[in-house]
Amino acid sequence: IIQFHHQKKTWINIEIFKRWYEKQFISEVKKYHNFIAKSGKVLFSIDNAPLHPPTECLIIDEKLVKILPPNFTSVIQAMDQGVIKTSKRNYFFKMFFRFFF
Repeated sequence: IIQFHHQKKTWINIEIFKRWYEKQFISEVKKYHNFIAKSGKVLFSIDNAPLHPPTECLIIDEKLVKILPPNFTSVIQAMDQGVIKTSKRNYFFKMFFRFFF
């Protein structure tokens, strides 16, 4: 089930995220655990975006929430690595040619 929410000023906010986490994510994890006939801890890692509430607001049952450190997504996401590397290289060459040619 996909739920859509409307927000005039931003794409998502803390209330929408918490509602999704509590109503969608937790219920889907419980359904999946019942389906595979297992139980246990679940790790949910999120980046440090300002829309994410503090981790103590997200702990329900045995679900473990970890917030990634700042600027960590660029380390683990290949797309971000390539974009950052290309941007730095382009900036360097533009500045180099501006100053020396």
